[in-house]
Parts: sequence; C-alpha cells; structure tokens
Amino acid sequence: MEKYLLAALAMAATFWSPPSTSGATHDGDLSASPRTAALATSGTIAFVVAKGGDDFIDTMTAMGTDVHQLTNCGPGECYPSWSPDGREIAFQGEFDGVGIYVMNADGTDVRRLSPTPAADVRPSWSANGKEIIFSRVVGPNTAGGIPNTEIDVMNANGTDVRTILPADGTFNIEPRWSPTASTIVFMSGRNHSQQIYTMTAGGRDLKMITSQGANGDPFWSPNGARISFGSDRQGGGRINVYTMSASGGHVRAVTHFSPPFEAGDTSWSPNGAEIAFEVDRGGEGQSNPNVPASVWTVHSNGSGAVNTKVRCASVGCAPRWRPTP
Repeated sequence: MEKYLLAALAMAATFWSPPSTSGATHDGDLSASPRTAALATSGTIAFVVAKGGDDFIDTMTAMGTDVHQLTNCGPGECYPSWSPDGREIAFQGEFDGVGIYVMNADGTDVRRLSPTPAADVRPSWSANGKEIIFSRVVGPNTAGGIPNTEIDVMNANGTDVRTILPADGTFNIEPRWSPTASTIVFMSGRNHSQQIYTMTAGGRDLKMITSQGANGDPFWSPNGARISFGSDRQGGGRINVYTMSASGGHVRAVTHFSPPFEAGDTSWSPNGAEIAFEVDRGGEGQSNPNVPASVWTVHSNGSGAVNTKVRCASVGCAPRWRPTP
C-alpha cells in the first residue's frame, strides 16, 4: 500500500499515549511545472507549510498570491478545516500531545478544545457549525503499528464529547459530515484494506463505497452529490485524484499524474466548479517531509489543471478552500 495514503495514520501512531490535473502525464521539476490552463479561480485557500521544523497554517488566494501566515501547529500535521461560515478554522496542534484547536479566520483567538494531554486528530465541522467531528487515537495496533482510532463528536466549544464509532481494533480517520449533515464519510482499515466508508450521523449503517485499490482523503462537494478522494487504483505506483457519487458510483479520474508525481488531499471550491489538491514527488509521497510539494487547482471535470507554484508541507499539505456563507 502506498505511503501517501498511510501517512496520516503513521503520524497519528506517534501521537498516542496512555490516557491520563490536465489529463496528461506530468514530468520534470515539480516546482517549475508550468500553468497548464487559466482558471477563473477566486476565494481563499488555507494550506500547511513547513518552516524551521514546525508546520504552519497559511492562507493565499486561489491563484497563489497574497500569502499570509496564521498560526504554528507544532512539528506534526495541522489539518485545517473551515467552519461553514468561513469565520473560523479548526485544526490539530502538537502541543501537550495532539489536540483540536479553533481560531479566527485571521489567526487570532487560538483556543484548545481537547483535554491535555490528548491524541485528537482530523477535525471537521458540522454543516450548521455547532459541532466538530474528529478521530481520537485510543491505542496502538500491535499487529501493524497502525493506531486504533475511534470517531468522536463534540460541541464547537469542546464540550459534550461522545463516541459515535468505536475503534474496534482498527483505524477510522478523516471523518466529514455531508452538507446535509445526514451522512458521514471517512477512511477506515476495517475488512483488512484501506477504503472509504459512509455512515449515518449517529454512527450506524456503515457502507464501504470503494473497493478497488487503496483509497483515502474523502471530501464532500458543496452540494453533497459527489466525493473527491485519492487512490492508487490505477496501479503502477500512480496516485491520483478521483471523484465519485455519494454512494460510491460513477467514479471519474480528475488528475493523471505518473510517478514520481502523486496527487491527492483535496477540497472543493464553494461553487463546486474546482478542486484544490496537493502534488508531490519523490516516490515516497507524504511520508517524506523533505519531498517538494505544491498546491494545484483543477476543474472538477479534470480539465484545466493549474500549479499555483506555492510550496506546501509534503506531510499534510491540506489545501482547504474557504466556504462562502
């Protein structure tokens, strides 16, 4: 299984402690990759960049200009998530373990929601902005080193934490509510493979909606009709961005990179017309923080891929388009 799709879990394992594109093959230097087409991009994208051994959340325009630093997340991944109204960002910070934090859109008023210490990762907001869903590392998996993670929900102020999906000896990570709040999509290692699942908001009626290759990084389109994700289903070491219907059908390839390039870690523009994603290279994907990476955008139908040429963290670049209230 490709390291790109396991990177989030490999890092999460270190957090645990006992509770107290254009359709063509891309070659050459990633940092020098040309803009392949002009997109009518607008809005703001938050992303993660490595600086001096720590990761930071920055923002930029969708065309890669006007870059601003918001906050330091520590040496681990940040995984920013915009609130539905675009006024706040939830993220994970590696301070006193790894916990969930929230800050204003300009980086002010940073506050911790998780207990101290903690091992809480991958936050995402409910459609109404009143709750945050996340994964909690509850222990290591001694068989393979992948951590056991449950899916929890808490109020947006950090109160009333409750488990909706127990770990059950495997990992369950990257949960996200659908725009209607009726369905949750997530990635799991249950059934001995890395696949994407859906379940009800209460953690019931689990359905595996991918089966070909290894699949991860699921992200809802703004209208909830489609899900973008990363997959190695094509084989030959190729890892690309795809979209599928909410039930897992009608799969479409969005990018067409070949090794050493890899694409994934997506989010949609507010109007659903475009997808932001990360491209890295080096054959080790997101498992190697020294691999160069950059933020790209592409039409959701796979046309008009653009390299913003803004460098980002190879381990968890997480480009996230700011919602429009």
